[in-house]
Amino acid sequence: MKTGHRRMDLWTLVLVLAVLAFAGCASPGSLRPAVSRQLQDRSGHPLGTAAAAGTWQLPPGVSLDRPIHDSEAVAIALWNNAVFQQLLSELGITRADIIAAGQLTNPTMLMLFPLGPKQFEFTARFPSEVLWLRRQRVATAEAQAREVAERMVQGGLDLVRD
Repeated sequence: MKTGHRRMDLWTLVLVLAVLAFAGCASPGSLRPAVSRQLQDRSGHPLGTAAAAGTWQLPPGVSLDRPIHDSEAVAIALWNNAVFQQLLSELGITRADIIAAGQLTNPTMLMLFPLGPKQFEFTARFPSEVLWLRRQRVATAEAQAREVAERMVQGGLDLVRD
């Protein structure tokens, strides 16, 4: 009876550790769809797809074979303006900042061999302050990401206006 109980406790421990390990693998989503949605709501034009540097795209339904209307010119500008696309790249940087804020640092293992009167030392240091500061660091990074997203929306609205 005891071995069955121990085996169940071991499986419970393995399951809990697996859940904790996989919970650390979650990553924040991209802010680009949220910025696109806000621009769509406020200007009627969404962001284009992320394109490689130096490429030029036409939004769906826009053709250069006929005269371009104002709304089509706005859509082309949102999809292809190099300065605005550079600003949008900041969204990826803020996402990386959120991921970095949520990561734990590696523990430090230090081993000193006895040289002279000092005895053999072995220490393992883990920055324990990270455990209680992690939530604040992630919240700060998320707030900065929201601020950058709002700047991107404003930049898009400025581009639409101009």
